[in-house]
Amino acid sequence: MPADRPRYGLDAAATVFDYPPGVRRVCRELIDGLSSHPAVEALPLVPAADDDPRAWRNRELPRLERELNLTGLVSFTSAFPLRGRGVRIQLIHELPWRHGASENAGWRHKLWARHGWRRASAIVVPSGRVLADLEDESKRAARKTQVIPWGISAAFGPKPNTNDDAVLDELGLGGKPFFLMAGASRPKKRVDLAVTALLSLHDSGARLVVTGALHASISKELMLARNLGLEGRLVYTGELDEPVLATLTRRAAGALSLADSEGFGLGTLEALASGTPVVVRPGSAPSEIAGPHAIEADDPESIGAALRALIAAPDTAPKPTALVAHSKRYSWERATGEFAELLIAAAASRD
Repeated sequence: MPADRPRYGLDAAATVFDYPPGVRRVCRELIDGLSSHPAVEALPLVPAADDDPRAWRNRELPRLERELNLTGLVSFTSAFPLRGRGVRIQLIHELPWRHGASENAGWRHKLWARHGWRRASAIVVPSGRVLADLEDESKRAARKTQVIPWGISAAFGPKPNTNDDAVLDELGLGGKPFFLMAGASRPKKRVDLAVTALLSLHDSGARLVVTGALHASISKELMLARNLGLEGRLVYTGELDEPVLATLTRRAAGALSLADSEGFGLGTLEALASGTPVVVRPGSAPSEIAGPHAIEADDPESIGAALRALIAAPDTAPKPTALVAHSKRYSWERATGEFAELLIAAAASRD
C-alpha cells in the first residue's frame, strides 16, 4: 500500500438520519468500497442517532477533521461542512425543481446546488441528466463536476432463489402477474400515472406493487385506485429487506420508473440486472441508464400499452440476457474506483 495515501473522512450521516432509501444505499455502498480501497485511507464518520444533523455537519465534522489529521471530508449529499481547510467533496443526487417536483426542492437544496462549488473541491453526480441540470443551474458548478454512475447491490440478479415462491405467497403476490415500482411511495414517483394505466389491463388481473416507507401522501393514490375500481390491485408493501425486494424485482413482469425528476434510478438498474424489462419516462435519467433497452412511455395511455405488451407479448420485450449484459456496465467496484481516483486528484490539487 502507498505510504502517502490521502486520508479522508466519509460523512455517514445518510445512514443514520432520515434520508431517502436510495441515498442511504449509495452512501452505504460507497463507504464500504472506499473503506477497503488500497489507494485511499477512508474513515467512516458516523453520528449518533440523536445528534443534531446541522451541528454534526457544521461543528463535529470539522473538529474530527482536525483531530484525525484528515486530507478532507466527503459528503454523500449536497450539504457539506464549510468550515476547515481540507478538501470538500460534494455529491448532488438530483435537482428535482428543474422538473416540477417539490420534494427536496426547498431553498436550502437550491442554494447548495447553486453555490456549493465555491467551497467544494469537486462535485459528483450520478448521471448525465443531472450534469445537464446542474449546468443550467450553475455553469461554474458544472465545471467542477464528474459523472460517476452507481452500481448494483449484490442481492440483485436473474438467478432465482429457492424461496422466491414463498416470498411472493407471503406478500399475497402469487399467481397473477404484477408490475413493480420500487421505492415509489412518494408523490414525485408518479404512482398515479401507473394506477391510471392499470385500467387498460383489467382482463389480466395484473397488480401494481409499490415498495417504500408508507407516507401520508399515498392516500391520493389509494383514493384514485378506489375511484377507478382498482383498489385491490394496488399493493403497498412498505419498506422491504434487499433479498425480498430482489425477489420482487426478479419476478415482476416489468419495473416502472415514472419520476421525471429522478437523478439516477437504482430500481431501473436493479431490474436490468434481474433480466426484468423497464418502463421509463423519455429523456429521464433511468432512460439514460437503460439505454437502448428502455421502454419509454410518458402518459397513462402509452404506459398502459407498454404494460399490456409485456403481458400479452413478452417475446417482443427486450431479452433478459441483453438486459443483464447491459447492466454489467455498472458496478459498485467501478464506481468506487472512479470515486477513489477523484479523491486522489483532489488531494493532489491541494498540495
